[in-house]
Amino acid sequence: MTFKTRVVLSFGLFVLLVVGLGAGLLVNTGREEAAFHSGRNALRAQFMAQEIDYFVDKKIKSVEAFVMFREELERYAIQEADAVLAKKLDVWERWVKEGDASGLDLAQVKGVDGGLRTAEEKVGVLMDRGDKAGAMRVVGGEYRGLAKKAREKLKEITAKKVQDAVESERVMQRVVRQSHLTSVAGVLLALILGIVLALNLYNSVMLPMKVLSMWSEQIAKGHLQVTLNIPGESEMGHLAKNFNDMMQTLSQRNQQVSRDRDRIAEERDRDRARERELEVKLQHRQEDQDKEDVNTLEDAVEGFREILDIMGAAPGTTREKKGKSS
Repeated sequence: MTFKTRVVLSFGLFVLLVVGLGAGLLVNTGREEAAFHSGRNALRAQFMAQEIDYFVDKKIKSVEAFVMFREELERYAIQEADAVLAKKLDVWERWVKEGDASGLDLAQVKGVDGGLRTAEEKVGVLMDRGDKAGAMRVVGGEYRGLAKKAREKLKEITAKKVQDAVESERVMQRVVRQSHLTSVAGVLLALILGIVLALNLYNSVMLPMKVLSMWSEQIAKGHLQVTLNIPGESEMGHLAKNFNDMMQTLSQRNQQVSRDRDRIAEERDRDRARERELEVKLQHRQEDQDKEDVNTLEDAVEGFREILDIMGAAPGTTREKKGKSS
C-alpha cells in the first residue's frame, strides 16, 4: 500500500469519525432540546392546571355561598372567577397553537369548565326565579358532582404533568450523559486514530528515511555493494529499488572502468617494453655503425699509408721538407 493511499484512507477514517461524532452530538442535542421542550410544556401545563384548580375551587365556594346567602358579592366573585378562568384558558390555547402545551389537556379542562358553567347558569336562573330550594338541589346534586369531577380531573392533569416533567428531566439527564459519553468516545477514537496515523507516518516515512540515511553513509564510505533494504510497495520501497538499481549500474560501470584501466595499464606497459626494446636495438645498431665507421676509417688510413709507401714518401721526410721550407 502506497503512502498516498494510506494518507487518503486515514483522512477518510478521520472524516467519518468527525461526521459520526457530529451526527451523534446533533442527534443528542435534538433529543435534549425535545426533552427540555417537553419538560417546559409539562411545567407550564402543571402551573396552569393548578391555577385553574384554584379558581375553580374558589368559584365552587362562591356558588355555594351565593345559594346559601344570596349575596351579590358572591355573584361578583363568580363572575370574576369565570373571567379569570377564561383568560387562563385563552393563554393555554395560545400555548397550544405555539406548540408549547398539549391540546388534549386543554380540551379536557374546557369540557370540565363548560359543564360547571352550564350548572352555574341553571343555579343562576333558579336563584333569579326565587327558587332557592331548587338551586340548592342543583348545587347539592349536579353541581357538586361536576365540581368533584372537575377538581379530580384538574388534579389528575396536574399529577400527570408533574410525572411528565420528571420523566423529561430524566430523559434530559440521560441524553446529556449520552452526549458526554459520545464526546469522550469521540476524543478517544480521535486519539487512537492520531496514534495510528503517527505510527503509520513513522513506519512509512521516518523509519525508511533513517534506513536511507544509514545506507547513504555506507555509500559515502565507498561501500557500493551495500543494498538498501526497504520492503513494501510504497513510494519509499520503489525509491529503494531505484537506488539499488542505480548502485548496481554504477557498480557495473565502475567494474568496467576498472577493467578498462587495467587494460590500458597493460597496453602502456607493453608499449614501454617495446620502446625499451627499440632503444636497445637502436643503441646496438649505433654501436655497430660506429664500429663500422671506425673500421672504415682505419681501412682508409691504412690505404693512405700504403699509397704513401708506394709513392716513397715517408711521413717523417715530408715533415722535414716542410720544416726547411718554413
